[in-house]
Amino acid sequence: MDRKIRKTLQKIVNLSDRDKIGLAVDAFKALLPTLRKLDPDHRGVVLICTIFGTAAAADGKLSGQEYALIAGLMKAETGAELGPNEVVELLKAASNNYRLIQKLAEALPSSEQANLITLIAVICSIDNTISSEEMDFIESLF
Repeated sequence: MDRKIRKTLQKIVNLSDRDKIGLAVDAFKALLPTLRKLDPDHRGVVLICTIFGTAAAADGKLSGQEYALIAGLMKAETGAELGPNEVVELLKAASNNYRLIQKLAEALPSSEQANLITLIAVICSIDNTISSEEMDFIESLF
């Protein structure tokens, strides 16, 4: 992976949880209009779940911090309060769509591509580390 990318990802890992959440919320809000255009029948929710599920599943584990971040973002978007089992089921249904996320990243304008990658990086790093599997996934988006 490019040194600049690794350095940027390390900066995200080193942020406080509060700053990571703020970064994720900003990236999420910036992406929503485009995701809604790409998925008008579902107001972007299918793509959102796919992004969340694929990012969270990149290392094969759902940490408590990943759950809290995803549940909070979903509540902000849909108003639905999701318990851990519901989030796990939602993520199982939407996970392992790496190629779809890669195609989405390729199709987005560069500013929105940056928001997508930022959102994914925050989800992967919310537990204060980015595993080698998560790094590989993020690298595949460039």
